[in-house]
Amino acid sequence: MTAASMAVGSIPLVFKDSMSPLSGISILGTGLLIGAALTIIIPEGVVTMMAADPHSMHTIGIFLLAGFALMLLVETFTPHPPHLHSHGESHPMLPKDSSEPSSPDPTSGLSATLGLVIHGAADGIALGASSLTGTAELGLIVFLAVLIHKGPAALGLTTTLLGLHLNHTQIKNRLLVFSLSAPLGAILTYALVSMFGANNGAAADGKYGLSWWTGAVLLFSGGSFLYVATVIQPLNKSDCHTERDEISRPISRAFLLVTGMLIPLGLALLVGDHDH
Repeated sequence: MTAASMAVGSIPLVFKDSMSPLSGISILGTGLLIGAALTIIIPEGVVTMMAADPHSMHTIGIFLLAGFALMLLVETFTPHPPHLHSHGESHPMLPKDSSEPSSPDPTSGLSATLGLVIHGAADGIALGASSLTGTAELGLIVFLAVLIHKGPAALGLTTTLLGLHLNHTQIKNRLLVFSLSAPLGAILTYALVSMFGANNGAAADGKYGLSWWTGAVLLFSGGSFLYVATVIQPLNKSDCHTERDEISRPISRAFLLVTGMLIPLGLALLVGDHDH
């Protein structure tokens, strides 16, 4: 995952062309996150938490809301690279000539980097929690959704930093931090949930035990994934800039988005555990 993010994020450093095909990948990745949240992560979190504590109805809502609210706050208070599928843009805007000499401020783009690192860590929370459930299809689907979503995000970060005239070394360093955020978030989540579940004196399958915390983290990550749905540009808005701009057509966008939403469910049916 780290290597894939670095590879995609480095594309604008090598090629100066428009990256419009990645607009479609971005929309598909968004659909994957929404589909994974609604059909896999949240249902699994509800079942896991209810099994540990049958009276946790309000707790379920609290963790969902917390995940959603965190992403809302991150989007609100940290400048971030524009999503490739929003605000009518069919592709990120690259600087006209990034080779021109300039003296960039070393702190330029730190807020944008921080915002995406937090997003990446939230993706890592979902990965770490899914690995604790012992459900094969959950881990596979979450990994696939996060992997596809991180590519366009890495590209957006790089093009934003290029626009601020940072040199390639600075950009690669920040891209590396972003690329490591999800794997490190997954490892940290796995370690913390295992520690809390094992050391708080509760039964593993009881309230505040390992199962309870696993369900809580799944719900939190599901809420954060759902926030993606609120930043999607309305599909009925005509935002085509040219007749050849197929990806930005509402029908094309809707098709890619719905396809992405259905992929997690299809994978779950193909590789699903029959015990669930």
